[in-house]
Amino acid sequence: MANPQGVSTSALIKPEYSYYSFSQLLPFARQYMNIALVAQVKPLPKNASTVAHFTRVERLETDPIELTEGVTPNATKVTINTIEATMKEYGRFIEYTDKVEDTSFLSVIKEFAPVLGENMGAVLESINATELCSGTSVVFTNGTQRSAVNTALTANSINKAIRTLEADYAKKVTRQNNPANLYDTSAIRASYVAFCHSDMRADIEALAGFVPVEKYASGKPLSENEIGSFKGVRFIMNNFVTVAADAGGLAATNNTVSTTGTNADVYCMPIVAQDAFGIINLTGYGAGKMLYVPVGEATKSDPLAQRGSIGYKVWHAAKILNEDFVVRIEAAVSAL
Repeated sequence: MANPQGVSTSALIKPEYSYYSFSQLLPFARQYMNIALVAQVKPLPKNASTVAHFTRVERLETDPIELTEGVTPNATKVTINTIEATMKEYGRFIEYTDKVEDTSFLSVIKEFAPVLGENMGAVLESINATELCSGTSVVFTNGTQRSAVNTALTANSINKAIRTLEADYAKKVTRQNNPANLYDTSAIRASYVAFCHSDMRADIEALAGFVPVEKYASGKPLSENEIGSFKGVRFIMNNFVTVAADAGGLAATNNTVSTTGTNADVYCMPIVAQDAFGIINLTGYGAGKMLYVPVGEATKSDPLAQRGSIGYKVWHAAKILNEDFVVRIEAAVSAL
């Protein structure tokens, strides 16, 4: 997996420099990390391995076992599968000069933590979304392959996705991770959860029977980006889902959005069930670090000590844990 969005590290940030509070970035990162709210979360492995292990207990057979008095039946064997997710380290830093009015650590943090935190959240969410959009179960709004898609989201395509999940005994999401630490969970109204690009909003809201989030009879939104529900599916806007430019059929046929004006852009909208995918906990011990090089530290590359830098490094992995529990809809978007 290539580093997303040009994430890089630099020799300017060296191990001998102090590691400052990573938590300063988290409040700004959380606004982007909606997928993490319904993921199965694992802490960073303590053995410094770059491989995280998730386990999945397979559903037992449902054939009836008739009991005979005095006879012990054979035990049912349980299948436990281990899913491996390879972690990678990502990071970004920015430089500032001695012209910054106040170069004290607290002032530098106040100045740059928002933009670094937002960037970190966006980078990690793009990794999560890319993984969800790589699943094997797919529903096309028309045709049988992406190159034919030129129809906007329909109720029928959502119904097909729901039918697929239900046929595979995929449980609806009933718990939400605490955005502050991703460890604690709270109960939510049972539903499947869809992550949709904001370009799809008008098509979703036009569905007959769509319920806007402000008209929910009870409960509260999963996130501020939730826009409503339809047929037991809650829709959360996420602009990091995959959009394949000009990958569909002729856009003019159904007046759909096209980057070049010829073929329709195709949008991925994954719909997930409980325990469909897993991630590494961003807030866990050792998962990330913020690094700070103050102005005034002369180095070979900065002999006059004119520059400082601040940045982050973070370990992350995202993995589909059960292909039967994720269905992505590939759809075009209506031109407005």
